[in-house]
Amino acid sequence: MKKKILSLMLASAIAASAFGMVACIGDGGDHDDRITADTDPATIKSEQVADEAAWQAAFDYTGIANFSARSVMRRERDGKVYTKGDSTLTMTTDKYGIDGTYTSRKYDDETGDYVMENGEWVLETRPQKSFAAMGDGKNYQYEYDVTEKAWYRKETDKDVMKNAKLDFRQYETAYNGFAEFTFENGAYTATFKEDDDDIDNVSDVETYTIKIQNGKIVYFGYVEEWSDNDEDEPETGKTVSSIIVFNVGKTTVTLPTDFKTVISSDE
Repeated sequence: MKKKILSLMLASAIAASAFGMVACIGDGGDHDDRITADTDPATIKSEQVADEAAWQAAFDYTGIANFSARSVMRRERDGKVYTKGDSTLTMTTDKYGIDGTYTSRKYDDETGDYVMENGEWVLETRPQKSFAAMGDGKNYQYEYDVTEKAWYRKETDKDVMKNAKLDFRQYETAYNGFAEFTFENGAYTATFKEDDDDIDNVSDVETYTIKIQNGKIVYFGYVEEWSDNDEDEPETGKTVSSIIVFNVGKTTVTLPTDFKTVISSDE
């Protein structure tokens, strides 16, 4: 039996919904302006919250849509990397942009298997670029064509802004686990072992590292390690991911100006 790895980060390699989170961190507040997309998380110091209510409030990002967030993740199976993502979301009240890359296993349509060479998966890296904006009562989506190296814009009836979200509350184990976290050396850390009665011989351990400033999370680190001790086909797996929030209250988004218009309608 194979263990399905929890997808913590921005699935699609980070297209708007890939971030799976909700925007906002106050109005800029007292966040460390030295934090950038490239900041070493070890140098970020967390404040200590007063109680469980303050802890859960730190996960709630519903308020202001003006920030940047970089998410990085990788997934391994039996020590071999098979998925990687590294993308940055920039967002304001009426537009957002996503810029990054997504790496995954190459798939062979003819054989129905992932391509392997010398016992290793062959990986493909693709750029992940997209924008969305609203204005004058209209919603626009911008998509990047990798082959043509060109931008396309289409008008849509959908609320494009709700796709770019930053909601740490979806990580319920951490959100509801305040009592399990230890605050030490400027960080909150906790380790949870997941018990699944439906899966035999599977060990699943999740470790969180959380840092808070001005009452909101600015760094969220996650590691999941699992092992399937099936006698016939034992497996191990690992997911490592992190999110850094920065430029709160100061982020700007510049939309593509050289694009082709797509005429389409949403059902």
